[in-house]
Amino acid sequence: MKKKYNLVIPALVAGILAGCSGGNTTPGATGSQAPALAATTGSATSWTAVKWGGGGYVTGVIYHPVNSSLLYARTDVGGAYRWNSTNSTWTPITDGLGWGPNEGQFHGVESLALDPNNDQLVYMVTGDTATSTSVHNGRIYISSDRGTTWTHYDLPFAVGGNDDGRGYGERLSIDPQLPSIMYYATRKDGLWKSTDSGHTWAQVTSFSSTRIATGGQVYGTEQVVFDTPNRGTGEQTWILWAT
Repeated sequence: MKKKYNLVIPALVAGILAGCSGGNTTPGATGSQAPALAATTGSATSWTAVKWGGGGYVTGVIYHPVNSSLLYARTDVGGAYRWNSTNSTWTPITDGLGWGPNEGQFHGVESLALDPNNDQLVYMVTGDTATSTSVHNGRIYISSDRGTTWTHYDLPFAVGGNDDGRGYGERLSIDPQLPSIMYYATRKDGLWKSTDSGHTWAQVTSFSSTRIATGGQVYGTEQVVFDTPNRGTGEQTWILWAT
């Protein structure tokens, strides 16, 4: 029997975050009531500038969910970078892609996702705009060596790495239990799903494709979150949250 999956649109995203607050306890607390969070001060209140050495507006910073020393950053027009913890520098991982004179739009990285079961795999979706009159569909670039080499596949939808809202979060999501399954939350064409690690895509027609737009900018669907604590089980995750 085919299993049905559920897409749940939360009325309050804060409700999701509150449900994932971890297992902190307070001495003396009793019963099932969650302990109150005490106000604290410390190093988190102090900030210093970070040497970047790259180009573009940094629109996302992505840690590997299992390997905490592995960190990537994406930019709106300057490609993507990997953190080198040995010498505290950022390594450009898209400079060698060889984009041609008519491929400048692919310097804009709209989303980047990491396989939680394999810290060598990197998935990067590129394309600078989904709102101009000369829109090109985006691409997904795939690397099996942390961004040293890449292959790419053309996407059937436009990507807005340099559009408004580019810092909202990661539109590309990987099922941690079955990482060949991916979802992409597009700006103009609703939700899309891949079952072959991003090589081909099909629209999730049961999900609304209503475009949320203002001032000529289109935001659309923004994220998909897989509701599971497991990874690598080989079974598809059936409960998802979409924003």
